[in-house]
Amino acid sequence: MGGKNSKKNANPELTEPEIEFLLNNTKFDRDGIIRWYSDFLRDCPDGKLDKKEFEKIYSQLYPGGNPARFSKYVFDVFDADGSKYISFTEFMLAMTALSDTDVTKRLRLTFQIYDVNDNHQIDVKEMTKVIDALYDLKDVPKDERKGELSASNRAKAIFSKLDLDESKGLNVDEFVNGCLGDEFLIRLLLPEGSQ
Repeated sequence: MGGKNSKKNANPELTEPEIEFLLNNTKFDRDGIIRWYSDFLRDCPDGKLDKKEFEKIYSQLYPGGNPARFSKYVFDVFDADGSKYISFTEFMLAMTALSDTDVTKRLRLTFQIYDVNDNHQIDVKEMTKVIDALYDLKDVPKDERKGELSASNRAKAIFSKLDLDESKGLNVDEFVNGCLGDEFLIRLLLPEGSQ
């Protein structure tokens, strides 16, 4: 009865090289990594967190909002190898990045979320999409998304402040340096939970 099926359905093991990599690249100790892995396998028995499961996590964090679009942007950044799922290692690296106390590092990660087309530049259109997705995520009422508070007008206002060379695109340094000088922009642009 056991034979082939029990091996096929067994949870993947966390290898010593993976533990060593995480010890060297995250803030977690060995016991913490093993605890996180156990929890990760409880939710993802095959060791793979897909977009649908990732969106469920965001749904729990934002029960009144619609996390579909924003969670997709974040998922794409965390899926570093483009495999269409987040491995435990990618998950732990993301957890470390989101909880880092260094605002510059968090802003660099946030830049990647806003860089939807992954060309190392953010344009007004990309920023508008992500701000609109943030509005959905946080369930901002439609009447609070009008006029100067609309995603499009917010993106344009941010660009007028950060795009100093008027290139119509922000590179990571312009984004980070501009945000570091403005507490309001940091609160607006950093994903919730990473501030």
